[in-house]
Amino acid sequence: MKQVSKQLIANIVVIVLVCYVILAVEQIRTTNCNNSDSVLAPLNISLASFADQRQQPTETQPHPPQQPEPPSPPLADTPLRSAARARHGRPLPQCARSDKPARTFLMVFMGHSGSSALLSELSAHSSVYVENPELVDHQEVFNTTAALETTRQFFERGIAKGMIPGYKIRPVHIMKEPDEWRKLVDEYDTRIIWQYRKNFFKAAIGEYKLRFLNDTTVVEGLRSNMSMAKRCEVGTCSFPITDFPYLHTLVKEVWRSQRNIVSGVKVVSRDGCIREAPYEDYLHDRVSTLKDVFRFLGIEFEETQPSRFKATSDNLCEVVENWEDVCQKFYVCPTMAHLLEDEHNQCYCPVVSGSTELCEI
Repeated sequence: MKQVSKQLIANIVVIVLVCYVILAVEQIRTTNCNNSDSVLAPLNISLASFADQRQQPTETQPHPPQQPEPPSPPLADTPLRSAARARHGRPLPQCARSDKPARTFLMVFMGHSGSSALLSELSAHSSVYVENPELVDHQEVFNTTAALETTRQFFERGIAKGMIPGYKIRPVHIMKEPDEWRKLVDEYDTRIIWQYRKNFFKAAIGEYKLRFLNDTTVVEGLRSNMSMAKRCEVGTCSFPITDFPYLHTLVKEVWRSQRNIVSGVKVVSRDGCIREAPYEDYLHDRVSTLKDVFRFLGIEFEETQPSRFKATSDNLCEVVENWEDVCQKFYVCPTMAHLLEDEHNQCYCPVVSGSTELCEI
């Protein structure tokens, strides 16, 4: 009897618990159904807003103004650049101090001095007129009288175009008829650009490369701005000097050429109406050199690019494969020792005690 009572009580408890669970579930379901709108409302608003934004055309956001590229940092000072800037800081000669631009110009030059590259940049200027870079130095114009007449006709054509005509000339014609050239530059108010190479020993190495190795790239440079590595694939980048007496002959030739250029410049200088433009200035501080030449011609600076490029490294330690042998022959020479000390390229000669038989220039 007692067992039956316990079983009955247990069953009643289970039934009560089941009923309680059923009622609780029903209450939760009813509450959730009644509140479904409020529960979904924020989600509905969010979706509706997104849909509205999709349907509305989006406003174009203005791009921030493009900032100009910062100017290139100035070239680091070196002795060669400092010397160039010192030259450019000199007062202009009297002929170039007026507001008037030059009427004509001549560039008196020597070989292996970057004259082709420099003149190509001058000819790219909107105010400068160049027909033939070397108008009278080649072919049929070997006659000096013809050279003078050709120059006059060219000057007249350029002036008629409202431009500044000019070209580069070696001193040969000038020294044959100095009085006639003096008259011509007076007649046309010609300003003289004196273009030469301070390190004439390097010029002689270039001449050796041309004559002994028949590498013609040293005459006018490269016509495209290829890298030096690429240049070495298509031509001679380094070589040994095997004929030292011949190199000595070339050194003397280049030195005589330097002296002839000075003589030619004196003839046509018109009371000092000249401006130096050495090869080293153009090579190591190109923009500053161009600005100075444009200022001398009385015209505004314009960004230009050369159409000729350097064909050989400026570092003789890289170019001459037997550099120490060259030092043994020439570093003992008082007139040449300083030309073999290249601080810019860190190329020097070791201490030597060779013979002075190749020192005469």
